[in-house]
Amino acid sequence: MDEDLFESYVMIDGRKFINGHRATYPFPSDEIEANRLNNRHFRIRWIWKENFAAPIKEKLIAGKMTALDIGCGTGAWIVDMAKEYQKSSFVGVDLMSLFPSTEQTHENALFLQMNVLDRLPFDDDSFDFVHQRDLTHAYTETQWQNIVIPEIARVTKSGMYCEFYEESDKWEDQDNDLLIWVNLAVSHIMATRGVNSSIATRIEAFLKESGQFTDINVLIERMPVGSYAGRIAELTLENTLNELTGLKPILKAPLGEITDQEFDNMIEEIRKECDEYKTWIYARKI
Repeated sequence: MDEDLFESYVMIDGRKFINGHRATYPFPSDEIEANRLNNRHFRIRWIWKENFAAPIKEKLIAGKMTALDIGCGTGAWIVDMAKEYQKSSFVGVDLMSLFPSTEQTHENALFLQMNVLDRLPFDDDSFDFVHQRDLTHAYTETQWQNIVIPEIARVTKSGMYCEFYEESDKWEDQDNDLLIWVNLAVSHIMATRGVNSSIATRIEAFLKESGQFTDINVLIERMPVGSYAGRIAELTLENTLNELTGLKPILKAPLGEITDQEFDNMIEEIRKECDEYKTWIYARKI
């Protein structure tokens, strides 16, 4: 197991980042990021009206489900599910240790610090449902195809379900030049790490090409970004701005070594543009 993914961190601009040679994930691992991830979970749940799209609700209620959440982050999805479906059991895994405290965790939930790229320590056909969300920047495109999707197929029981949630890297408006420019900078930086920021549009093809999945369905939700469209859209904007702030260490150089104040001013300008140009984005569940 690659210990540097778990033990080695570097502090940049007061934020803690993973410092492993296989760590493509660009976001911090600290309390500020944990708050962003928790807020993001509840926003996503509100938009989709549920924590999952697969037809598993009756089995969850009956206690006939064992679910795995890969890249569970703060464990918000696991905690939510374990509370609502107390007869079923839930396991969350992540290479970062942002897990909730024991007091916040139900007895039917378990958290393990590990990396799916190192092969999960579970037998074949262990889980009735495997969930993975917001890991666009966690894997290279090759890792998605050759490791992640085959590993998910391996641990999912035959005839049961897995679900992916990723958001598009394309911002849908014609005039929000600053946000589009920053987004292109992020995509370019991640491409140097082998990461495809548009992976949301490729997952369906990967599943089909693997030959291990059937009945593949894609759900697409159009999400407004900005206070112009109400409270949830405003929260989506705040999450986006906090996400960009977390990326400041990797963005400052390609943006011309701008100062912290100039970066903060840019974030505020993006906020104004999102409202002015009524920005929105697509999210996909596969």
